[in-house]
Amino acid sequence: MISEPEQQHQRFEVAVGFFFQEIQQPFYLLAVASGALVMRGYKHYSP
Repeated sequence: MISEPEQQHQRFEVAVGFFFQEIQQPFYLLAVASGALVMRGYKHYSP
């Protein structure tokens, strides 16, 4: 039997997958670009 938090997480992943399928390319590219910028900024400012 699946525990409640695990079930929540699966539902969340399904929702996210559906969301990405709906919007697809432009939003995905935007997310990747912003993620890359955040990572660069984080590496730059971390000691």
